[in-house]
Amino acid sequence: MGSKRALKTIMIMPDAAATFVCSPTTPGPGQTVQFADTSSGNPTSWQWDFGDGATSTLKNPLHVFLTAASYTVTLISSNSSSSKQGSKTITVTSMSVLSSSFNYAPALPSAGQTVQFTDTSAGTPTSWQWNFGDGTTSTAQNPSHAFTTAGSKIVTLTVTDASGSNITSRTVMVVEALAASFTYSPASPTAGQAVQFTDTSTGTPTSWQWNFGDGTTSTAQNPSHPYTTAGSKTVTLTVNNSSGSNTATRTVTAVAALTATFTYNPASPAAGQAVQFTDTSTGTPTAWQWNFGDGTTSTAQNPSHPYTTAGSKTVTLTVSNSSGSNTATRTVTVATALAASFTSNPALPTAGQAVQFTDTSTGSPTSWQWNFNDGATSTSQNPSHTFTTAGTFNVTLTVSKASGSNAASRAITVMPAATLMASFSFSPTSPAAGQMVQFTDTSAGTPTSWHWSFGDGGTSTSQNPSHVLDEVGSYPVTLTVGNSSGSDRVDNTLNVSPQSTILPSERQIDWGLAGVWENGVKGIPDRTVIF
Repeated sequence: MGSKRALKTIMIMPDAAATFVCSPTTPGPGQTVQFADTSSGNPTSWQWDFGDGATSTLKNPLHVFLTAASYTVTLISSNSSSSKQGSKTITVTSMSVLSSSFNYAPALPSAGQTVQFTDTSAGTPTSWQWNFGDGTTSTAQNPSHAFTTAGSKIVTLTVTDASGSNITSRTVMVVEALAASFTYSPASPTAGQAVQFTDTSTGTPTSWQWNFGDGTTSTAQNPSHPYTTAGSKTVTLTVNNSSGSNTATRTVTAVAALTATFTYNPASPAAGQAVQFTDTSTGTPTAWQWNFGDGTTSTAQNPSHPYTTAGSKTVTLTVSNSSGSNTATRTVTVATALAASFTSNPALPTAGQAVQFTDTSTGSPTSWQWNFNDGATSTSQNPSHTFTTAGTFNVTLTVSKASGSNAASRAITVMPAATLMASFSFSPTSPAAGQMVQFTDTSAGTPTSWHWSFGDGGTSTSQNPSHVLDEVGSYPVTLTVGNSSGSDRVDNTLNVSPQSTILPSERQIDWGLAGVWENGVKGIPDRTVIF
């Protein structure tokens, strides 16, 4: 009996060895050969040995064999978890047989992406005819072409030389252009509510990177994420595949729980002025109830309301939606209506005399415009103005603030200026040596300058000065007054008497003017009679 041979079946796993293809499969010496890795398992590094001493670490390298021979080409493809090895024998023949072949890159182009086609035919062709399978053609040896739509494209290359022609075809798989996009639900989430994000990207992404705009991320394709705080969150999705990456961004607004708040403008309204109320509540209210604190109400979201009287008004807003209601209260202070008014002093000024104007307007104006009707103006609140000629002048004050303006006018009668005449009085009329004397200008004609000479070398330019004469005697006191019309002078004699003494037990009778007691310096009277 013949011997029996036992048979054993060996199961080769699909990813047990590195695999690759080359074009052309039977190259000639000096002809470029395109090698392409077809290993499974997503390798991330490659080590090629072409059997002629040359190597490469590219995924899809090009190589030229210089001489005719058989070469054992080995590929080791690796990723983080494993390495695989595979080998093929490439026969380089010196026979010049016309054989059509080509390669292209990238291996998995997307719609709109430029694909580079490279002729790798053997046999020295002299013409090329490409048909890209989408209705377009080319006669270039190494054309580039962009497919506008995704799908399988059968690309055909016909090469020709003097001996004839040869044709080859390859299928190019064009994928949709990689474009990131996504949706989320609900459209207006509240703080703490989970938001479902759904990838709607095109171009067959193979990985996803989410940034939710609040410091958290995810690599899931369709993650769910809750926002712990309200506000606008910029969400970014970056998708990747072998052709590259693409990013899309959207803003997700997480709203807070229902909370009533509002603003109003102007901040300091006046009586009769419309106040604009603006709802700023959070939590998406669907109904509003306003109470303006003056007996009136509104259900508008953003009502306008005028207050007829001044005072503090307590305004209440209640907002509600399907989840409940919430209330906010603010105090609006309504000012008195803006009304211009003013006074002037003196009431009947003379030409050349300064008139003091005083603003008495109500409603808290913030700016003032005076027109004195003699060609002069002022923006002071309380200006002083001198009318140089006599007559009646219609003075107008316009007051303003943010809410508007108001004007008031008054007729100011200016009398002719009196003739300038210097005169003065002094008290006491009979001072003692060392006693303070008060001098008072009583000049007519509205002087604007004064010069005093007290007869003891002392002087003053005050209108109503005080002065001490230390020695007994007669002093010639002179006052010179002036204004725009000229000057005038008056002289008077002041007699200074000795200081008198008083016994503590003695009665004193003052012989001063009008029976008024006049005491001297240091408690000693000017004139006394001792009984």
